[in-house]
Amino acid sequence: VVIASGVVRDVYQRFLRPHASEAELRWLSHTVMVVIGGIAVLANLQPVQFLQAIVVFSGSGAAATFLVPSLMVCYWRRATTPGVFCSMVSGAATVLSLYLIGILGITQYQNIGQLTGFKPYYFLGIDPLIWGTLTSLLAGVVVSLITRPPAQEIVSDLFDARPAANPA
Repeated sequence: VVIASGVVRDVYQRFLRPHASEAELRWLSHTVMVVIGGIAVLANLQPVQFLQAIVVFSGSGAAATFLVPSLMVCYWRRATTPGVFCSMVSGAATVLSLYLIGILGITQYQNIGQLTGFKPYYFLGIDPLIWGTLTSLLAGVVVSLITRPPAQEIVSDLFDARPAANPA
């Protein structure tokens, strides 16, 4: 449903037929849903051999990319835009690098994931998610501390609670 809505509203209606009728959009949404469903069924007739490894890779990559930056902007008044950006990039790059090292077989030390070709490199026996999160934290904190702090009024708007105008 989400994919069909995205295709119909965000692509078809926005760029191809801005004045399409509701009936036309509804028909196209149903058609796209059936096509996407058919593609999903066909893809699952021959499932990917390393599906679990791909799910773990995507989850590790997403966590290493977004966990620390999200916590920084929610709980640390000193977090800066460059710090958050570097945190995201370093976390993602670390996880991706460790997976590439494992997949390409650059190192022979590998005690986990031997049964699949889609295996990360566990540096010092530690999961890439942990390394990605640590590098994300280090990069985010260091870059935030060496760059100009955010304007005090912006920090105050985001962190300092104001009393409600009309308390209930």
